[in-house]
Amino acid sequence: MMKDLGFNKFDRNAVLYYFLDKSADWRNYNVPGQQVLSGTVPNSQLQQYRAKGFGGCLASEDYETMKKMGLSVNSEEDWRGILQQTQEKESYFAAIRSVERQLTAAMTNSDPAVAERQLFPLIASDEKGTGTVLLQNHLADFGLEQILNVPAVPGAGIVATSAQLAQVFSALQIDALSCARPAFEQGRPLKNLAIMLFATRIGSPLAKGGAMEFEFDGGKVKRIAFQHPVYRDHLQNLRDYPDLGGCRVDAGFVERLN
Repeated sequence: MMKDLGFNKFDRNAVLYYFLDKSADWRNYNVPGQQVLSGTVPNSQLQQYRAKGFGGCLASEDYETMKKMGLSVNSEEDWRGILQQTQEKESYFAAIRSVERQLTAAMTNSDPAVAERQLFPLIASDEKGTGTVLLQNHLADFGLEQILNVPAVPGAGIVATSAQLAQVFSALQIDALSCARPAFEQGRPLKNLAIMLFATRIGSPLAKGGAMEFEFDGGKVKRIAFQHPVYRDHLQNLRDYPDLGGCRVDAGFVERLN
């Protein structure tokens, strides 16, 4: 009808956008890609949003016209990019969750011998392979050398065996663990790096607890580092992104470590 009345394509699409923008389905269908990637909308829900298309009243040309006008719409190319990136993101978070579950089982096991057997297939350092891990301490002087029975642990760390790592976890007397989150540096997530917080019992050589960063590849942990908050500023990251990849750390847990 508007075509018959002589409206050009920009005027027509401005009117269409005005009315469609009042619909929740329209807003979901055109959810901005940046919002999706920084939020918690799962890929399955995005697929549902996309399925509620507007082919009955809009053609590809309409979306392109609206984009030229600076209006918030997603073209087919936009949707392909959004869904691909969210799928990759979910796969990455799933990989973190998998390593987290295995580490948690070993770190909270009261029997060092059982913990060692749990850790052996999980860890693999670049230097010595399966059953070893590069272990670093940037957190505090809590007697790591005495636990490992080594003269010194330099800043670059040492390659520890699964037995030594199990002994470290046992000596720390870990009481509780948070979920694992991607590690950030200067506001950006670091590839294959995650951080989890841990609290210790009274009598632990490390009072209260701290943060542990792990680097993984192909489901294997290659490096573990006890980290001071200023090293990655994970406390600021918790404030900026309270819920990240399905991991939400309770404020009371963080306060317990201060």
